[in-house]
Amino acid sequence: MKQKIDLFTLSEDSIQKMNNASRSAENKKSILVTGANGFIGSSIINAFASKDCFNVRGSVRADLAESRKHQFAKYFYDLDVDSDIGWGEAMNGADCIIHCAAKYHINNVGSGDLLEICRKINVEGTIRLAKLAVKSGVRRFIFLSSLKVHGEVSDPKGPFVETDAPNPMYPYGISKLEAEQELLRFGLQNNLEVVIVRPPPVYGAGVGANFYAMLKSVDAGYPLPLGGIHNKRSYVSINNLTSFLEACIRVPEASGELFLVSDKEDVSTSELLQRVGHSLGRKARLFWVPKQLLEFGATLISKPYLAELLLMNFQANIGKAEKILGWTPIETVDEGLDLVATSYFADNT
Repeated sequence: MKQKIDLFTLSEDSIQKMNNASRSAENKKSILVTGANGFIGSSIINAFASKDCFNVRGSVRADLAESRKHQFAKYFYDLDVDSDIGWGEAMNGADCIIHCAAKYHINNVGSGDLLEICRKINVEGTIRLAKLAVKSGVRRFIFLSSLKVHGEVSDPKGPFVETDAPNPMYPYGISKLEAEQELLRFGLQNNLEVVIVRPPPVYGAGVGANFYAMLKSVDAGYPLPLGGIHNKRSYVSINNLTSFLEACIRVPEASGELFLVSDKEDVSTSELLQRVGHSLGRKARLFWVPKQLLEFGATLISKPYLAELLLMNFQANIGKAEKILGWTPIETVDEGLDLVATSYFADNT
């Protein structure tokens, strides 16, 4: 069962666009996307490769090299963020880097080892790429950070905004914040146009991890004790995110800024499950359990982040992006979920 898009899922139309990338290259933006084997990175490549205004290429980890060798390999580079080797060729002629490669989904509390792993990839690797970008003449560096830089729970009185004090709780969020800070400093000192993007959870066709697990649970008809949860959480569809990133590439005023992004339609956990069910053609089977009991259960199994993920508010205000970038979401939550459902059924037939 495929839970992630990889390079082989590029559509025929996208591949044709990439094969024609060398034609009429003038006036096109050349984009390098790191982490091209992941859900977000491969989705960005698909989206940008389908547009005539972009030349797009991607990088994948060197240890994935053998599984990524195919007839379109000239558009992909087998590279490691902890090495300088090969990046010069990959960055040659690039106008912008979208840095998606990262160490994800580490929520364990109090582990110095995990924090150091995250720092090695998310901080040291990011700054290494930024230095290579400057040497290669890349003008803009877009860093995909995370809303988790603000913490795991937003204030019930209102969503996170960019000016809120950071409060990351786990190694992943801590390392993303440290990378942001070092990257912005480096950009100012070296005339590199840095743009920081802090998305909430991203979903879309081919999504894996927690979102995929939710799809499976609803599709299977499992009873879920979340019928009484009335929190508000932000998400962003992959199509909205790629549209937003295009604005970050095009708008000069994005340089040196950090932005929050979302679908601008926050939903409760119970509402999300119901809407997922609607897109799947299933009825989500929800029943009521007191929130306090669910929180206790998460603590009992030593997974407090599950309570944060399912029960608490986690909202992002996108007013700054709307004002500076002139950007608004291009699809609704229901439209995004319908695409998820279509992909899910295609992978399960």
